[in-house]
Amino acid sequence: MPTPNLTKPVEKVANVTRTDIERHETLGQQARDYENLARAKRKEQTDLKAKILAFVESKAVGKSRTINRSGYRLSIVTVKKGVQWAKEFAQAMGDAAAAKLRKNVGTADKLQVEKI
Repeated sequence: MPTPNLTKPVEKVANVTRTDIERHETLGQQARDYENLARAKRKEQTDLKAKILAFVESKAVGKSRTINRSGYRLSIVTVKKGVQWAKEFAQAMGDAAAAKLRKNVGTADKLQVEKI
């Protein structure tokens, strides 16, 4: 009786060329550059948001906390704070603890910008 072949058959794979490797490295560098650019843009947006929020707070009169400026409606709205892990907390600690946590959640002011 012949001995069975227990080795895995070798699958044929496509050849990797110098162009493939260079393209891989180029794409990696481009991705890092875009991530850095996006981070800089998010920081700039955050700084502008703080500036606009301070402007609206200084100019808005009454309870509405809304002004119209340059074709935009700028409003400060109060929203409940939330966390990403709320569902996991409810599953781990139970509904009673989750309800108590939801009851004690604070609020935050959020800038809302609408084109009018």
